[in-house]
Amino acid sequence: MNPFVGLRPYREDERHLFMGRELAAAYVETKSAINPLTLLFARSGIGKSSFLTSRLIPELREQHPIVYLNEWGAARPETMVRGALERLTVSANGGAGGYLLLDQFEDVFKLDTDRNALWDCLAEAVNTEDDGTRIIVTMREEWLGAWEEVEQYIPEAYGSMIRLAPLSERELRRAVIKPIELEGRVRVDKPFVDSLLRDLRQQNAFGLGARFVEPGLLQLVCHRLWEEADRTDQVLDQTLYARLGGADAIIRDFVWRHLETDSSSGQSFAADQRVLWAGLARHLSVAQGVKASVTAEMLAQKLLLKDLGIAGPAVAAGKGWSVQRYLLKPVEQRSEPNETLITWIAGTLDKAHSYGFLKKQEGFNVGSERARLYELSHDGLDAVFKTFALEFEKWLYRRVIAFWAVVFVVLLLLPIYIYFAVTEGLLRALFTLGIVLVLTAVYLGLIWLMTKLFEFIAYLLYYPIVRLLARGSISNRQKPVELPPPVP
Repeated sequence: MNPFVGLRPYREDERHLFMGRELAAAYVETKSAINPLTLLFARSGIGKSSFLTSRLIPELREQHPIVYLNEWGAARPETMVRGALERLTVSANGGAGGYLLLDQFEDVFKLDTDRNALWDCLAEAVNTEDDGTRIIVTMREEWLGAWEEVEQYIPEAYGSMIRLAPLSERELRRAVIKPIELEGRVRVDKPFVDSLLRDLRQQNAFGLGARFVEPGLLQLVCHRLWEEADRTDQVLDQTLYARLGGADAIIRDFVWRHLETDSSSGQSFAADQRVLWAGLARHLSVAQGVKASVTAEMLAQKLLLKDLGIAGPAVAAGKGWSVQRYLLKPVEQRSEPNETLITWIAGTLDKAHSYGFLKKQEGFNVGSERARLYELSHDGLDAVFKTFALEFEKWLYRRVIAFWAVVFVVLLLLPIYIYFAVTEGLLRALFTLGIVLVLTAVYLGLIWLMTKLFEFIAYLLYYPIVRLLARGSISNRQKPVELPPPVP
């Protein structure tokens, strides 16, 4: 069995394969034991989910009852927390003590709901004397500022905070070497591991600070390396790594494996889904290393026909003219999202989720409706998806040009050649065909020259006029709000 799990988090039954974080788990356990409320935060892609399910929760469960909650949106958050606290009481057989873990708590701040009742619920649980209940809240680092809302209800909300740091160099090496040694069928060249980790180091969200390795992408690369070593060399080393093209090529190959060939069997993206995915790629992040949390409705509101590239008009028309007309409208002029478009986007997002490209949360409010919330499973995949979108567009453009070239030859050149071959002979036909090709090339060249000429005239004459017209004052047609006179 492959000891590396790929993009998904480790499960509890895979605890023996999860390496590192022993000191972090001990620190969280010690600090939470003396504080009724602990906030554990980490930046995206740091491996927090695996740490919780395969390290912290199993160790806490050895001595305490545990209730773990990480799906938000199915009900009001205070209802879910109260239910979890009741289950914890039952697990403790009516006695004091126990841990309530509220994971992915940043999703609570994404809900379109009043949270006062939730803070009252948490304050009551935290301030109950001699209860013994310990609450650990985990959230992404970029949402840390939203926690200030809780401090109004729980003054000690910032009293116990722990940042889960990136895996150290030693922990990363153990995460590669130890699972291979435990499995035993494949050997690993330990000096090669340094080269692998160096290739996987990335800048943080804004290109500042130290580079770090995303555990999910490390697992994905090691999963592929182990597969190949188990099949052929029986050793995971620099030679094998170079043969597979390195970390970037392995990650790229994983993405291309699901996107390079369309399928109607459900085993990969269908052709229309692949076109749509290339268009959606630019909307799945708000900056480098900063993932966007989106629903199908949100994406339908912001997606434009030009995002879908050269195939956009044809594929959108295949979904119905209403979809094409909707995508042609500027975002500011749109009303309710087109239902056919929403269904198309939702199906594509679910397909991407099934391959591990996206994470999915159920039951979030979008206006009066319930919707699924999606985000990239790993920040490092964002650049790969955008690269695919660009290369897919180039590939399709070349095919379109080749198609029209074939049409031109079959419908124009071939009939001319056949006619003159029959009436004038082969040499005369070839001569005539050459003249047609030369005239066609001259015609296309003249069109290109005329286009450039018009661009040059616009640059010299029209553009300066527009720059002048863009000056001046813009009148505000809306009547200003009249403020009441000041009170003396």
